Amino acid sequence: LNTVIAKFIGKKFETLNVYQAFDGFDAGSQMTEKKPEFVILDLDLPGVDGFDLLKRIKESETFGKPVIIIVSALKEENIDKKCIELGAARFFPKPLNFPELADALQEIMA
Repeated sequence: LNTVIAKFIGKKFETLNVYQAFDGFDAGSQMTEKKPEFVILDLDLPGVDGFDLLKRIKESETFGKPVIIIVSALKEENIDKKCIELGAARFFPKPLNFPELADALQEIMA
């Protein structure tokens, strides 16, 4: 799904540079180097607590304080509220509604 999201954003927002990471280490090093304006984060990552990662991205200057959009298939109760409380700008459950994601990105960039 991550590749599909990256391709969708790349086509919909041609002026954006889209970077993609396939694990937490790669994501951390890319964010430290590139300081993205926003991050689309899937909470369900192998070997990584997505909530902890969200919190660390929001609290650390290392990553450039990006706006974080959460995409998740986790079915935890009140997960959307929890993500917003931890600093996410938006939460999207899977299956992902691509037009809604595009609208959210448009709002954030405005």
